[in-house]
Amino acid sequence: MAYPQNTSECILHLFPNAVPQKDFSVSKISDGSIEITDWNSELGSEPTEEQLNAVSSDAEVTAKFKSIREQRNQLLSETDWMANSDVTMSDAWKKYRKDLRDLPASNSDPEKIVFPSKPE
Repeated sequence: MAYPQNTSECILHLFPNAVPQKDFSVSKISDGSIEITDWNSELGSEPTEEQLNAVSSDAEVTAKFKSIREQRNQLLSETDWMANSDVTMSDAWKKYRKDLRDLPASNSDPEKIVFPSKPE
């Protein structure tokens, strides 16, 4: 079998509620190929090579957007204290936080996402 190198992302794309290491495990074997080593049958049938390869590109994009959202959420959480009622937030910081919240919806290509710069 020739599973794609992003098999974990493909599985998560096909089974969005699956939990890695709990519902499935993926390993790289000595020749560099990928194999599914564990599968929770409660998810349904283990995906075929064809299914995994068919969603590989979409799964890669989905994984990139997930990473972008995680980074965005981290940046927002670092400035959450500014939204407290006893803090006056400048317009620049309000715009920065709004621009972060608009990510990634403001762009459909994860390669073209540009994070806003923090105000000084």
